[in-house]
Amino acid sequence: MNKNFYNLVAIDEVGRGAIAGPLVVGGLMIDKTVIKVLRKHKIYFFDSKLLTQQQRLYFVSLIKKYKLPYKTYSVNNQIIDKYGIQNAFTKAIIKIYNYFQPQILLIDGLKIKNLHLKNAFYYTKGDQRFCSIAGASILAKVKRDRYMINLAKKYPFYAFEKNKGYGTKEHYCLLQRWGISKIHRLSFLKNFKIEI
Repeated sequence: MNKNFYNLVAIDEVGRGAIAGPLVVGGLMIDKTVIKVLRKHKIYFFDSKLLTQQQRLYFVSLIKKYKLPYKTYSVNNQIIDKYGIQNAFTKAIIKIYNYFQPQILLIDGLKIKNLHLKNAFYYTKGDQRFCSIAGASILAKVKRDRYMINLAKKYPFYAFEKNKGYGTKEHYCLLQRWGISKIHRLSFLKNFKIEI
């Protein structure tokens, strides 16, 4: 381990491609203390997309049990519609960065042009390459899924508890039947037309 290493924050998002609901960004801080905890208890995070809901909840319980420093930030559909999904992601990253002030920032995905942080490093499929980014992806996924399941109680006609706001065939059929709700992203539905 590099003696000059202080800490890093790994970042990943969930909900970028959804047509309803928020974008949720997770940040997991890794420092020397956290590394010791992970090694001691043999904890290794995996990409949230490869895990079951039960497995994701288990990993979140470990993060909370061992008090690993983390932060999640949500950007609602109205902000996404106003500023765009990429700017929404950037906004969330800055919020998490300012919260931790890390030495290094690891971000899943391609380089973000309007994010001017010299200590930010980008990795495509980073959630499959780095345990830290995988941990961030799990945090974001669990928070967003819970939110969408709760949202289904307020908006019961769109099967959010199943599709989590993504544009499944069933979701589009329900949009045809019930119309667009306040939680849908209008900027993602520009070409959507209700058939009469």
